[in-house]
Amino acid sequence: MAGTASASPLLGSWAFRAETGDRPIGGDLRFSLEGSELVGFYVGPSGKATRLISLLVSGDQIAFDIVGPLGKWHLVGTVAGDRMSGTFETITRTISWIAAKKPATTPPAPRTPSPGPAIR
Repeated sequence: MAGTASASPLLGSWAFRAETGDRPIGGDLRFSLEGSELVGFYVGPSGKATRLISLLVSGDQIAFDIVGPLGKWHLVGTVAGDRMSGTFETITRTISWIAAKKPATTPPAPRTPSPGPAIR
């Protein structure tokens, strides 16, 4: 089922990393709701966001596609609490990936202006 459930444990930002052997792939996976539908984005180190295609969540299983300049990667994995792990295929090999949920950020408290010098 494509993500539905307003209380999805996926909501938020996840630190993503994959080891290719040549160089690591890093970035964030970000999940949010559009209406009642769960949507996701891969955000690369440059800040460019790419929408996840064919996002499917069923129980603890997750699958999605990332389409980029090197083609389409189909990622499959398992969600366990605040961790995800899985694999994806390239033309030449299978690559493992992991993601760890980042703590929710709270907006900073408003600053109270400091009182000026005492007037005497």
